Amino acid sequence: MCIPVIADTYEDLLRSNIGPLIVHTPTQVAFVPHKVTSPFPGKLVRQANAVMPEEIASSVYSDGRHATKNEHLRISGPLGQCDESDCVDCPFASKNKMHFQRSLAPFGNEGDGWKKIGSSLPYIPILNPHAKAVRRWNQFFVISCLVAIFIDPLFFFLPFMDKDNKCIVFSRYSKALIVARTVTDVIYALHMLLQFRMAYVDPESRIAGAGDLVDEPKKIAMRYLRGAFIADLSVMLPVPQVMIGRVIPKYIGVSGANYAKNLLHATILVQYAPRVFRFVQLLGGQSANGFILAGHVVGSLWYLFGLQSVNYCLQNSCSALNITSCAQFIDCGYGIGGLDRVKRQRWFNDSMSRSCFDTANGFFKYGIYEQSVLLTTEPAINRYTYSLFWGFQQISTLAGNLVPTYNVWEVLFTKGIIALGLFLFALLVGNMQIFLQSLGKRRLEMQLRRHDIEQCMSHRQLPEDLRRRVRHAERFSWVAMRGVNEEELLGSLPEDIQRDIRHHFHRFLNKIRLFALKDCGLCDAVCDKLKHKLYVRGSDILSQDQLVEKIIFVVRGKLEASEQMEASLHYMKELCVGKSCLCGGWSSKLQVCRYLP
Repeated sequence: MCIPVIADTYEDLLRSNIGPLIVHTPTQVAFVPHKVTSPFPGKLVRQANAVMPEEIASSVYSDGRHATKNEHLRISGPLGQCDESDCVDCPFASKNKMHFQRSLAPFGNEGDGWKKIGSSLPYIPILNPHAKAVRRWNQFFVISCLVAIFIDPLFFFLPFMDKDNKCIVFSRYSKALIVARTVTDVIYALHMLLQFRMAYVDPESRIAGAGDLVDEPKKIAMRYLRGAFIADLSVMLPVPQVMIGRVIPKYIGVSGANYAKNLLHATILVQYAPRVFRFVQLLGGQSANGFILAGHVVGSLWYLFGLQSVNYCLQNSCSALNITSCAQFIDCGYGIGGLDRVKRQRWFNDSMSRSCFDTANGFFKYGIYEQSVLLTTEPAINRYTYSLFWGFQQISTLAGNLVPTYNVWEVLFTKGIIALGLFLFALLVGNMQIFLQSLGKRRLEMQLRRHDIEQCMSHRQLPEDLRRRVRHAERFSWVAMRGVNEEELLGSLPEDIQRDIRHHFHRFLNKIRLFALKDCGLCDAVCDKLKHKLYVRGSDILSQDQLVEKIIFVVRGKLEASEQMEASLHYMKELCVGKSCLCGGWSSKLQVCRYLP
């Protein structure tokens, strides 16, 4: 819509404001002088173009009528992309010069203003959620979240079995995982800080239109504290880093791989559930990432439970030997040492504990963890790769080849794999169905339309020759337009775009001398009235002695005139061939009667 401005300097200017009607206080408007353009050569057209507020001098805002609305957002520096109080969706093409000049005003127009902003939380700029920098940060943050949910299951692979010493060793690669997890936690903490300064759309304002941005710092902070702050805080807590770096070495000692395994895995499992729930909301439920993540988690848990089974077998063997301090034999820590040599030799020579690694002839039944027994003695890359493959295989086959023992937890784990596989399979089928329906939607519409036409022709008892012509015309129309209604598509676009598209469709008018000498207003009116019409071969466009009511422009094809001279003679004349042909132009040269006879 076009709104005039009450100002001497900008009397003849227009501003285009596209969007829903919103009742609000008067706002300053941006105008540019009329630009002379013409869609047709040789004609002049006055056209008003909408421009960005940044292209207008700062004198337009000198009255200060917007000093109280979105004032925090407007002084928020390069990240705040909106000068207008009603701006919700900020275009990427907006400039930041006026924002930077205004950002220096609260600090005496000195260059150290941004230093003061960064030194204290109240001076951190209010961010516009639609700004280009914020969108880029959100994309980077989503990638960080995707990496974070893949890092946590890797902690399950830190413990592994030392087959020679028949004990559990805690890998030294834990430091690398701690660094990676810390980096993702720091990124998440920065994202939490940004949420305290991120403007949001007031839900109540959406009733009247697109909504207004709330940029008051207190309201933004209270909204985040009452919302997702607790969930984000539980996700961001560095629990594994504290467990590995502080708790385990201080209270358990270096020979505490078994305790480290139990405590670390318990904390990761407790924290991983809210992390996955929170990150899946940010990722938007992507099916491909969900399948990879599910296989990653299932394979990691399978390796962890297999390691627990080997640990349980070794504990039973140690108890059968009546050896004290069994935990010290089973826990190698970062390497066995400092134990009684006689007891250690007795433990090494025990055949019962050695059979824990013999899945074929051993006394312990591992069930679905049988393949993971020997896997626990392999290098880290082999453990992770095979576990990931096992997770993908079981999810894809719905655990069809798994035969669990009578252990309750083993049976529950198998049921969980089956349920997860069914859930992902249902999502896959649903996505495929939507995709196939989107591909065949037009074809289905065509089949339904043909069915309706056949029923109508049968109901009206049309002759077979006429039915054949109707089918041929319908088939020709479908091949040409593919079921797309161009008029319906144009009707949903703004008027200026419709006008330009119609000028593009009907640019052949420039080659017709009849319209080349007319003014642009007449050409626009003609373009608005022109309609695309498809005729099959042999169609009668105009019959003899029929009233001429239209002008036909042949865009593609051939137009012929035929006349039956006698009973045996048939006269045919070719009127025009190809593009830009005009038929009926002579009617425009006739004199129009001003008075009725």
